[in-house]
Amino acid sequence: MKVLGNKLVRAIAFITACALLASAAFIMCDCAVKNDARESRSQYYQMTSDYSESSNTLFVKLWTVANMYMRNLDSNGKFSSNKYLKASTEEAMKSLGLMDDKGNVTIDGDEDFEYILKYGENSITNTDRKPSEFSKEYSFIQQNDVVYPPTKLDLHEYYNMSWYTTNFGMTYFTIKNLSQRSIAIFDFDTSKLPFYYDENGAKIYYKEDGTTPVPKKNSNENEPDENEPYNQFSGEAPPYEQYGSNMPYSIDDKFEYISGDDRPICIYLKPKDDIVTKIEAVQNEYNAADSMIEQKFIDIIPLIAAAFAFGLFFVVMGGYDTEQKKFILKAPNKIFTEFYLLIAILAFLGAGSAIGYFSETKRAFEDGRLSELPVYYAVGYAVLYAAGLFAVNAIVVQLKCRSLIKTSLFGKLLLKIVNGIKGTIRDQTLRKDPLTRRFLIRTGIAVVAEVIAFALFYYRAGDVLFFISLLLLGAYIYLTAVDLRDINKLSEHISAMQSGDYMKVKVPETSVIYGMTKNLNEISDGMQTAVEKRVQSERMKIDLVTNVSHDLKTPLTSIISYINLLGSEEMSPEARDYVKILDEKSARLKVIVSDLFDLAKATSGTDVAKEKLDMVILTQQVIGDMGDKIEKYGRDVRTEIKTDSAPIEGDGKRLYRVMQNLIDNALKYSLDGTRIYVTVNRENTDAVITVKNISAEEMNFTADEITERFARGDSSRSTEGSGLGLSIAKSFTEANGGQFNVTIDGDMFTAEVRLPIIE
Repeated sequence: MKVLGNKLVRAIAFITACALLASAAFIMCDCAVKNDARESRSQYYQMTSDYSESSNTLFVKLWTVANMYMRNLDSNGKFSSNKYLKASTEEAMKSLGLMDDKGNVTIDGDEDFEYILKYGENSITNTDRKPSEFSKEYSFIQQNDVVYPPTKLDLHEYYNMSWYTTNFGMTYFTIKNLSQRSIAIFDFDTSKLPFYYDENGAKIYYKEDGTTPVPKKNSNENEPDENEPYNQFSGEAPPYEQYGSNMPYSIDDKFEYISGDDRPICIYLKPKDDIVTKIEAVQNEYNAADSMIEQKFIDIIPLIAAAFAFGLFFVVMGGYDTEQKKFILKAPNKIFTEFYLLIAILAFLGAGSAIGYFSETKRAFEDGRLSELPVYYAVGYAVLYAAGLFAVNAIVVQLKCRSLIKTSLFGKLLLKIVNGIKGTIRDQTLRKDPLTRRFLIRTGIAVVAEVIAFALFYYRAGDVLFFISLLLLGAYIYLTAVDLRDINKLSEHISAMQSGDYMKVKVPETSVIYGMTKNLNEISDGMQTAVEKRVQSERMKIDLVTNVSHDLKTPLTSIISYINLLGSEEMSPEARDYVKILDEKSARLKVIVSDLFDLAKATSGTDVAKEKLDMVILTQQVIGDMGDKIEKYGRDVRTEIKTDSAPIEGDGKRLYRVMQNLIDNALKYSLDGTRIYVTVNRENTDAVITVKNISAEEMNFTADEITERFARGDSSRSTEGSGLGLSIAKSFTEANGGQFNVTIDGDMFTAEVRLPIIE
């Protein structure tokens, strides 16, 4: 098994199978296209087709002569009917080319045939043969209204002819092989009689004295033109209504229509001997060619069998893993089963189409336009076999690994539906949820009722059932609309909760959403309690910070005052240095306490006095007021005002503090020798102020982290900042209805303030 399942062995088997089938296709195609005798097949069919058409035409001529002319001859060959029928018959025969101007019967197109026509005691022939010498192998024979086609020649009669006679002097012939129209002959004088052309183009004369049928004129039609024969290709209807296909409309019991009798006719017709010899020679040639093709096919059967044997081995051992010693599903076999099935079907159809197009491509080969036809067929069949073999192998591997359904697109969909149904059945909410239960029960009843009503209505069991089905449908729609109304209320309840309204909603216990509304009310209670606790906690924190900040201010003020008094006393240089340090640290502590107090007020959202401001003027004012500090840090602050004005509504003191903190933050943490960029712009309905600087320290923090309280840009926390500047700026901005964003791009630090513009 280890050797047979080896990938190399399977690959060799696959290549060998394709090569063997390609060899078989090459041999068959090469034999077919290079067999010159095979051309005799088409020659034979063309020859028999030509003789079939000629013999059929000749057969119809003989039949017409017998029924139209010889039927009226006596035993001496003289015309036995009256002169009017004779004149009408001769006129018809001449129009069909079956009689010359002297009244002699002429039958053209008999050069390659021998025939005998007998009607009663009269006969016409062009041969010395006796009827017994017309063998059924090569002859058309009609006896007693029965036609015997030849058995050894592939000839098929396709004539279409019929005739009938009447008791009022008209005989009607339909001979579509000889004439594009039907022909009517009459045994009375028609020289001064009215006529019309029927739908088959026959010229019908009639008497108005009641001895012949008289057609009823259609008032919507014009009189026919007597000099213009009926054209059956014009698509125009005949001028009078018709009965059947070729009988006048006016008919009563005294007029009879009698079908013609062909039984007195005997016709013997065969190709001449030299023609038969030629046909048999060509037939023998193509029979020999077919025999050679069949023998070649027998010879290549072992090649085909070997190709399928190697292919079967490739499929049977496909997917076997020699290391794991089992069949496993690898990447090429994990594609959807439908894809491989489509490939296999296309390969099969392609092989069949190649056989179907062989005759056409063979003609191209014979014309010299496709000299490599056998090679093309060999390569084509090898490719089709390879594709089909690979696709079948993939499907079989999926079957071996029991993953056919899992890898099938249809199977996956089916599994999902089945699992969904199982999950629904297992789900206890189906029993508890009245909405789902009502919907399923109602839908089931409605579907069953409609099917029954439709079936009964279809079998005409009564119109009442149809109206009952309409009532059921109306009831279903009404009940569903009621449920949808309750669901809409539930949706409104959810939307209210999303917007912060946690008020309870009351619904009747009979409502389908009673259970869900009850659950939402309980969730609302929980969320409202949590929000209240959160607000209370935040308020307590703010109060704590505010109180602590306020309580720190009094002792801190005293400390600063005593430090100032101490600094005015006489003391040693060392002591004065200590006093200086105390003065700096107390000042810093005062700033921190002040920032902490401001942050507490900003977080509380109270004490916000809004007024109309212009951020362009406010930004310029802040930069001007901080000129000394900017000069102290030695930074180059570049200001870019891209708008004339940016009117907003906000608290001027707090927004001033926002801009002051942003510029102060940039001064403290920017790299020496770099520039700080301050930009004011209008974007749609917002005023946007950005402050950019290059950081002196590596910014190994996120934008969210730096805006947290007490977050510092320097990890050593050795600078003079308190860590509250950006947090205060963010809180003050949001308290004024704006947005505060920080962006970090490498060493570039950008703070953005976005405030809504008022008109």
